[in-house]
Amino acid sequence: MKIHEIVRDAADTIREIGILSRVAVIEEDKGNVATELESAVGRTNFAVVVGWDGFTPRIVGETAPHETPFGSVTIVATIFEKPVVNRANPSAPRILQAAQEIAKALDGAASEAMDDVMHLRRISPVSEVERSGVVMCTVEFETKATL
Repeated sequence: MKIHEIVRDAADTIREIGILSRVAVIEEDKGNVATELESAVGRTNFAVVVGWDGFTPRIVGETAPHETPFGSVTIVATIFEKPVVNRANPSAPRILQAAQEIAKALDGAASEAMDDVMHLRRISPVSEVERSGVVMCTVEFETKATL
């Protein structure tokens, strides 16, 4: 499965998570992510960006000339929250709650075209985005992909 298809499927799965059903889930390879993210956090105080962070091809020499490179890819869901405003609403999602739900929904997930399932690699600590009042957390997965 190609990387953009894996990102799309991961974003679709995240959109189906109950607590995130009203949250903007932005695919990294579509449109102006920075503008969409700023707008979403401004509107709802919460957003998720799904993208990828690195492709590692299988061992050099295993790919025949002109064959599509195959290997592993890291898929990343980055969650953004403006907690000072967001937490005034008791029904709004919280960043760690969202990270755990994303981890549960995508760990072991596969689509029809995927050669492998997604494997949870890491949930990062929460950190502030450049003194903005917005915090972020990443949830990373590994799976197989083609370019």
